[in-house]
Amino acid sequence: MNNPEEDRFRALFHVSFRADEDGGPSFDHVWAAASLRHHRHQVRVRLAQWTALAALLVVGAFILLHAPSQSRSTVATTLPWRSAVLLSEWRAPTDTLLSAPESAPLSFELHP
Repeated sequence: MNNPEEDRFRALFHVSFRADEDGGPSFDHVWAAASLRHHRHQVRVRLAQWTALAALLVVGAFILLHAPSQSRSTVATTLPWRSAVLLSEWRAPTDTLLSAPESAPLSFELHP
């Protein structure tokens, strides 16, 4: 069933294929360049990860070393029973405004 036209098209296809193949870069060269780019990218990503981890460790160490330390003596003096005024003895500064003198009863007058 081979038609002479098919053979001629097949031969033209092979000629065209070989011309394209000769003009293009070799597969090995392209693969090696892509592999090198991928390797460099992986190295950059790992370097960025390690840098971020190191930065986190430095910041964490700085926070832990510079955290305000409370001694037991300062905690003991801030307890309510050690303070100068207990909460049960405290009076608001505006309490005097709310207390009316006992001699003068409160009266409300309505003006029309």
